[in-house]
Amino acid sequence: MWAIFYPKNKTVNISFGGTIIKAKVAKGDTTRNDLLSKPDSLSEVSSVIVDYGDDSDNPRTLSPSILHKDADILWLDGDQKVIYQARSVSGIKSDKEIGPKRPATYLLFLQSGKINKHRINYNDKVNFNLNNLL
Repeated sequence: MWAIFYPKNKTVNISFGGTIIKAKVAKGDTTRNDLLSKPDSLSEVSSVIVDYGDDSDNPRTLSPSILHKDADILWLDGDQKVIYQARSVSGIKSDKEIGPKRPATYLLFLQSGKINKHRINYNDKVNFNLNNLL
């Protein structure tokens, strides 16, 4: 699997339901794993977004074992709508693959509890623009 690294420490604003959060930006599995394997990965900013773009190997599932901390995860389609979600996923408690039945363009990793706190539902639109990072 390929990986393109955005410039170091790049973040993007992500909005949903009247809330704006900052996310570290990764492109592909290698960058994702590097960001999420660090103990402070979801504390410096509240989330990590992974852009798979037009990759034909878009992820349908992932192993929670990549997580260093519990996290909420959203799978988004190309229109930035939620197609699947997982709450309070723990890398320590499970290595069972999780994810949607159809490919996702983006994965958004949030601090555990954010899906419930912000009442994020299936088909909700999550807004962000990665174009200025390319």
